[in-house]
Amino acid sequence: MGKIKHMANILFGICRVGKGHLVRSEIAIDYLLKQGHKILIITGGENYSYLLKKYKNVHDVGGLELDFKNNKISSLGTILKNIKKISIKNYRLLKKIENEIIKFSPDYAITDWEPFTSLIANKYNITLISYDNQHYLLYGDYKIKKQDYASYLKTKPFLNVLVRKPKYSIITALPGMKMIPKPNVILINSPLRKEIINSKPKDGDYLLIYHSIGTDPKIQEILKKMRIKTIIYGFNANKKIENITLKKFNEKEFINDLINCKAVICSAGFTLLSEAIYLKKPILAIPIKEHFEQILNARYIEENNYGMCAKDFTTESFVSFITQIRNYKTKSYIPGNKELYVILKKIIKREK
Repeated sequence: MGKIKHMANILFGICRVGKGHLVRSEIAIDYLLKQGHKILIITGGENYSYLLKKYKNVHDVGGLELDFKNNKISSLGTILKNIKKISIKNYRLLKKIENEIIKFSPDYAITDWEPFTSLIANKYNITLISYDNQHYLLYGDYKIKKQDYASYLKTKPFLNVLVRKPKYSIITALPGMKMIPKPNVILINSPLRKEIINSKPKDGDYLLIYHSIGTDPKIQEILKKMRIKTIIYGFNANKKIENITLKKFNEKEFINDLINCKAVICSAGFTLLSEAIYLKKPILAIPIKEHFEQILNARYIEENNYGMCAKDFTTESFVSFITQIRNYKTKSYIPGNKELYVILKKIIKREK
């Protein structure tokens, strides 16, 4: 693709929590920079530290956090955690970043689930583009099970409050997901990082666990009894206990372990599921309780025979998954990278 003649200034906001937002946003940012556009990035937490090493013009905006207890979202804990952030100091920080944004004079704002970007775009009448998988919960064509309705009702207000009035919504989806048609809402296959697209996956002799459940001693005992070689990410140490290898998170190592594992056991975060499906890895998805997006993703995995979903990691659920592992569908898909590039180019050209 040739470079766009009229370059744009783009404010790009990325949710502070979750590797998935970071991975997806990098794909879009790298493309826009290659096209010659200027980018101002706002985010927080570990995502800020990471992006600061890779890009210029990155700002720490703090951001909202969810509180988790026992693999479940704590509503009260989430409220209390974010109330603590209300202070004169944080107000001054946000005002300083707002002034930086005004000086940057963005033509567009793109947000991957980052609320301050949305607020600024609406305040200064900047064309706002949402770019995430969360908007599938608003526009997706799916059924809500009776037992999940309370979680859905809790989630829906956040969708409209955190990202307000985007002019365009680019929604990343798992293969075969469908949408209720709506103007300026575009559904694309999940874009993937080049390390995944260019890989040559192998069917290894070990399981990969990427989930806080891996730190549970009871689960480690189940794995030891089953004598299946397992790599678990999520510990603050690198060590081996019999057939289990515990690892600190390292991006390069994790990608390599994902590419070469036999199967994946994880929560139902969107990005890892999309990568595992592309790599043809069977999945045991254990969604965070009362997290409607993850519940929907885990059900999708089971309904489409990419693996199995379970409420908890138990001997029964683990044995059921392992004994059926050869029966799960191993079908890849075409990543949405090119679709994303075409859509961004069209939007920028149209709005210019």
